Amino acid sequence: MSEFGKIFEGEARADLLQPNGGAALNEALLEAGVLCLRGAALSGGDFLALARRLGEPQAQLIREHRDDEYPDVSIISNAHVDALGDGKRIVLGRHWHTDDSYFAVPSAVTLLHANCVPAGKGDTLFADTRAAFDELPELNKNIINGRQAIHKYKSRRNVSPVPHRPAEEE
Repeated sequence: MSEFGKIFEGEARADLLQPNGGAALNEALLEAGVLCLRGAALSGGDFLALARRLGEPQAQLIREHRDDEYPDVSIISNAHVDALGDGKRIVLGRHWHTDDSYFAVPSAVTLLHANCVPAGKGDTLFADTRAAFDELPELNKNIINGRQAIHKYKSRRNVSPVPHRPAEEE
């Protein structure tokens, strides 16, 4: 990866959003790791079409966070509450996390589309874990190589609360 993160605006953004732009989109993603397609808002249908150019979307685990018209599109909001738990507000992704790592086959890519970012907020950060690993001393790499981790949706080690799920989904 020559650079981590790349912003596409104007014509370059428009080219990646074209129905036949899937190959260029994948190439740009592999090259930069994180893409920012800055510009006009996308409809739910356009966002889903963009996601499908990168692969089959992963349905949101929590059903009440799915878009009514496009169930493969998740709505993440600071107004969510734990409807099946204590009813308190839950801010998803408030602490460092890796999306969907608790699935047997996690998503390869996460797409985010901000419709409304409160003033002074919007502090989503990304980490280049490949570069971080490459910078480790060989001893540390050897200790890590071959190790496996178990990721759970809900565990006693969660830093922030996660919504309760119906029993049939557990």
